[in-house]
Amino acid sequence: MALEIEDLEMRDFLSVCPPLRRLNDKDLDALTLATEVSYARRESKVLEPDTVNHFYYLVRSGAVEIFTPDGKIHSHVCEGEWFGYRSSTTGGKVMMEIKALEDTLLYQIPSDVMIPYLEKYPRVSSFFNEKKAIRLRNAISEKKDDANRFGKLSSLSIAELMNPAVAVPPHMAIQDAVKIMSKKNSSSVIIQQKDELLGVVTDHDLRDRVVAVAKNLQTPISDIMSSPLMTIPKDSRICDVQLIMVQNNIQELPVMEGNDLVGVITARDLIKAQGQNPVFLVADIYRATKLSKLHAIAANVPELLHALVNQHLSSEEIGKIVSSIGEAINVRLLQMAEMELGKPPVPYAWGVAGSMARCEQIAHSDQDNALVLSDDFVEEEHGDYFRALAKYVSDGLHACGYIYCPGNVMATNPEWFMTVSQWLQSFRTWIEQPEPKALMYSSIFFDMRMIYGEKALFDPVLAYVREFAPKNSIFLSYMMANSLQHRPPLGFFRNFVLEDHGDHHDVLNLKKRGVIPIVDMARVCGLASGATVVSTKERLKQCAGSDCISDEGLQDLRDAYEVINSIRLQYQARSIENDEEPNNYVSPKDMSGLERRHLKDAFHIVNTFQDSMARHYHVESL
Repeated sequence: MALEIEDLEMRDFLSVCPPLRRLNDKDLDALTLATEVSYARRESKVLEPDTVNHFYYLVRSGAVEIFTPDGKIHSHVCEGEWFGYRSSTTGGKVMMEIKALEDTLLYQIPSDVMIPYLEKYPRVSSFFNEKKAIRLRNAISEKKDDANRFGKLSSLSIAELMNPAVAVPPHMAIQDAVKIMSKKNSSSVIIQQKDELLGVVTDHDLRDRVVAVAKNLQTPISDIMSSPLMTIPKDSRICDVQLIMVQNNIQELPVMEGNDLVGVITARDLIKAQGQNPVFLVADIYRATKLSKLHAIAANVPELLHALVNQHLSSEEIGKIVSSIGEAINVRLLQMAEMELGKPPVPYAWGVAGSMARCEQIAHSDQDNALVLSDDFVEEEHGDYFRALAKYVSDGLHACGYIYCPGNVMATNPEWFMTVSQWLQSFRTWIEQPEPKALMYSSIFFDMRMIYGEKALFDPVLAYVREFAPKNSIFLSYMMANSLQHRPPLGFFRNFVLEDHGDHHDVLNLKKRGVIPIVDMARVCGLASGATVVSTKERLKQCAGSDCISDEGLQDLRDAYEVINSIRLQYQARSIENDEEPNNYVSPKDMSGLERRHLKDAFHIVNTFQDSMARHYHVESL
């Protein structure tokens, strides 16, 4: 039967409502024809307890309220949201009263019509699933599908962007290699001996290592190559290419198929597909010679964040890219400080903490850093140098938008300016004497990651933590108790508990109430299992097989983390688009019904695991 004109508007609405957009055109037409329309006046009852319901209800316009058996509000259902599906799939018995909050237009789909589509489309079925973890997993899967459909980088393969590789033997003269590059119109040449890839020479290398120093053109090309050589498999994702380039400040990657060199992909290839490209931002950072230039580059981070969100990348991928830019600014400031102050008098390492250390930074934030000094450090001889270095970097970061830490967790603070032995003693004290201040410091510095200098200086501290933290059950219990201070904002009946903060009223703080609880639990679970990583998702992965949480539970928590962060990113991107400062506050009124549903599911999972962790670590006995 053909659709009438009045049916077309209904079909258009159904086609964009999750999860019906999954239906093919033929099935969507059939469902439209089977859908009934009803109208509920304000305050009228739509469903009553102990009656029978055989419909899936979809709010076309208006809103309804669902009440618990004792008359309290359970939830609101607005335009584009569903209700009634629980009773219609469990024998039809209605358990709660549903009343129109205002004049409301409803679409009603009979259960016997809907059920075949649930069987045919797993994604549709999982949308109506009672298990929150399954619904979240479906939401993440849909986001990946959106990335493949709408994200330029995600929808392209390496094979579509890569160029033919040009390879030459290591003994070839520079002049001959350049002639081949010119003939092939290539910006690089791979140095290859039989099946072994030895290194790469790029246009930049020729400029800096040949032309600038007037090097003899008959010199073997291997004398100026960059080595060792990083490669990427042909079946990798484009976003993986981008991340490797950003994290390692390289602009070309040889592409491998098994052991065979099949091409090369460059940052310029990504530019053609993407537009705003973090690889060039990082390259500009390392070329900067003045603080003003770094400040100008850092000002591009919000625009980059907006572009990455619109590419439909995961929050994990976005966090790694944005954190790599902040890390590059740290490193370049340290290099500039050394150029101004001279060679360091003793070995040192520069560490970062917080979201940058975990590779989870998604916007400019305050700086958290520290200095780890060799035990050869002598205050009278070396103190002035490192104080000047710390001040140079901290001031530079502040100028670039990474503001001074309100808690003074910076290398300019003498407390976080220590030798290896002093750091080791501090960590030992925190573990053995878990007082409130020690727990606060543990939450900061147990995430610390060295990004510059003699990074191995910190290895003895890491080794101590991995050996002794899992053995100290009292310390872990206090750490878990400390992590449970931040609870997801859900009331008893799964309504959002809103808060006021400054100019923000009736909002959800997605970082404080959603992200941080998962970060904190992952930290404790990571310490208990001796994890060797600090990022939240990687910690949860390394906890697999531990006795504190099941593998399925770990996956649920990772999914909840991704959903909360994705919604947080979406609203930060909207703020940037509107020339507003991005923040962590979201009003439920501004969210779609589907976003509210996903957020409640995620919060419920976090709440459940907080309760489970409290029992496992005997928090109530402290």
